[in-house]
Amino acid sequence: MIRSAPTIPNIPPIPRQLVEKANALYVYLNQPGDQLGKRLQAVYRYSDELCQFISKFMSCSRGCSFCCSIDVQITTLEAHYIQEQSRIRASGGTSITTGHRDPCPFVASDGSCSIYTFRPLACRIYHAAGVPINCRPGGIQLQYGHPPLFGNEIFANLIGWTQHVTIEAGGTVRDIRDFFPVATRLPAHFP
Repeated sequence: MIRSAPTIPNIPPIPRQLVEKANALYVYLNQPGDQLGKRLQAVYRYSDELCQFISKFMSCSRGCSFCCSIDVQITTLEAHYIQEQSRIRASGGTSITTGHRDPCPFVASDGSCSIYTFRPLACRIYHAAGVPINCRPGGIQLQYGHPPLFGNEIFANLIGWTQHVTIEAGGTVRDIRDFFPVATRLPAHFP
C-alpha cells in the first residue's frame, strides 16, 4: 500500500485521490474472483487515469513514434489480451530478444499506434520528459516510466503485479516483437 503521494522531480506530487484509487486497485487485484483479463483492464484504466495527470508535464504527442523503436517488454497475459482485442494471433514461440531498433509491429504508417486502446502497460506509462526534438535517433531524451523504477511507485507496482501474475500462471515476459512478428502490422486506426 502507498501511504503518501511519491515525490517525482519536476512533477508535482501525485494527487491524493489518485493515490487512494491506486490503493483500492491493489486491494482489488489481490482478492480472489475476477479473471486476470478483467484485472488487467482495471490496471489499464487506472494507469490511463494517472497518465492524464502525468502527461501534462511531458512532451509526448499523438503520432510521435520515436519511442516505438525500442524494446517493449510485455507479458504473456498482455499478449493474450492484445490477441483477443485485435484478433491477431500471438506467436507461440519462445524467443526472447532485446536491443530492438526496428518499429513495434503495431506502429501504423502514419506513426500512430494501431492498437492504442489496448496497448500494453509499458507503452501506457512511458513518456518523454524533455524537448521533443531529442526523441529523434541520436538524441538524448529524459525518460519517464521506464525500468527499473518506472517513474513512480504506482507504475512500478502495476508492472510488478502484471509480471508476477503472468509468471505464476506459467507465462513469460518478452518483447512485443517476440509475441507479434513484424508480419502482423495493422493499418492505421485499427479497428
